[in-house]
Formats: sequence, C-alpha cells, structure tokens
Amino acid sequence: MVSILDTTSPSIQQQTCSCKGESILGQCHFLSPPNRADEHGHYKCMVEHAGKVYTITWRGSMNYPDVIDFLNDVEYKCKEIVFQPAKQEVWSSSKLVNFGADAVLRCSHKGPYPIIKLAHPGDESRLRIQHEFEIMKAMASVEPALPVPKIDQHLLSDEQGIFGYRLRLLNKLEQDELGRRLSDVKDAIECLHRAGFSHGDLNPSNVMKDDQGNIVLIDFGCAGEIGKESSKSVPTWVYPGLLVTTDTDWKSLERFTI
Repeated sequence: MVSILDTTSPSIQQQTCSCKGESILGQCHFLSPPNRADEHGHYKCMVEHAGKVYTITWRGSMNYPDVIDFLNDVEYKCKEIVFQPAKQEVWSSSKLVNFGADAVLRCSHKGPYPIIKLAHPGDESRLRIQHEFEIMKAMASVEPALPVPKIDQHLLSDEQGIFGYRLRLLNKLEQDELGRRLSDVKDAIECLHRAGFSHGDLNPSNVMKDDQGNIVLIDFGCAGEIGKESSKSVPTWVYPGLLVTTDTDWKSLERFTI
C-alpha cells in the first residue's frame, strides 16, 4: 500500500504545488517493493529510468538489487512496460512522489488535486484502486467532514478500465508529532467508525495532516462498511471471517511504534 502523499505544506488553493516529486531524467527509481517472481528463487520489481518503466527480475536475495546499469547487466531480465495512451499521458506529465505494493503516487504540480494515485499493471491492482476510490466516495456521501483525503470525483481510465484517481496534497506527520497526537488519531478513527466504516490497514505511515493540521487517514484499499462482507479485492487476512469490523483498526492502533 502507498503510505505518503507529500512532505510539504502548500495551500490547496494554489494552482501549482511545491511537492518533492523526483526528477527521473537520467536516474533510476524503484516503483514497487521486491516480490517473488514466477521462477523459483527469483524476484522482481518495477523501476523507472529515463521516463520509461521496466520490470526487472533477478536471482538471489529479495533485497533491492543494484540497478545503476540494469539495462546492460546480464544478471537482470528486463521488460519494458508500455502503458495505454491515457495512462502514458498522465505518467509523462507527472513526477514520482512515492510507491507501494499496489500503486504509485505521482504529482502533476498543478490544480486543486495535484497528487495522482496510479495502479500498478495488472487487474488486481486496478480493482483495489477502484475499491479505494468507491469507498472514499461513499464516505464523503455519508459525512463530508470525515478525516479522509479529498478526491477528484472523476476517475482515470483507459481501454483496460480504471487505472487511478486524483487527490489533494497532504502533509507528512513526523514520528514525534504522531506520538504527541495519538488522541487525535483515536478521535479520527472513532469518527470513521461512527460513520459506518473501518479502515483495515492502519499504521503510522497511513496517518497524515491537512494544511490546517487536522489528522487525515489515508490508504483505504482495505477499508469497508462495518457489518458487511469485505470486498473481494481486500486480502482475506484483514478481516477474520471476511466481515468488516472495527477490531482490526483498534488492534492496529495498539501496534503503532512510536
């Protein structure tokens, strides 16, 4: 899951932002965590180099490999990922901010919704992005003031379906501030529960703040409506019995490492 939107504090009214999106020209950036590849003893991840996206596969350790010259290194199998035109246009006009298991966060540096969450290639990641968007839209319809990200209501899609959405800039909550504001985090969780929703994936990196300093919970790929069956896109281990409850959130809060 993606855990950080931005580390700066610009006004959401600005038409340009000052986020620390990476300039990728001539550099190589990881876009996904290492995962097991189909071949035994091999691992893979996504990287971005000179504006192009690749899947690289290597043998040995699951740790990130040295990718300084991965295109010419015989130790790696490289495959370029070619996006549909709609996704390529969004990708080319934005810069990398962060990444997670299912998506990357990029920034267009303009408009009221400069942050773009884009699903990794594959139907499973697209389904999780769609679920996350729909659950946040449902939250906003129940209570607009919930401590969740403000999102553009227009999904990003191509011939293969939904691949992402746009949202407003948020600010990172440093560890020491998080420690001082655990009561505020608890209030935000209770607010979400009163509205009928469970987060499902609470951890310190999924707690941020808006420009007014209010706590905002992010990353709702595992969220659901309390008392209902969890979405098929949510891993089965999140909610024992597949029924959405608040227990997962409270147990996660207890495990916060401050």
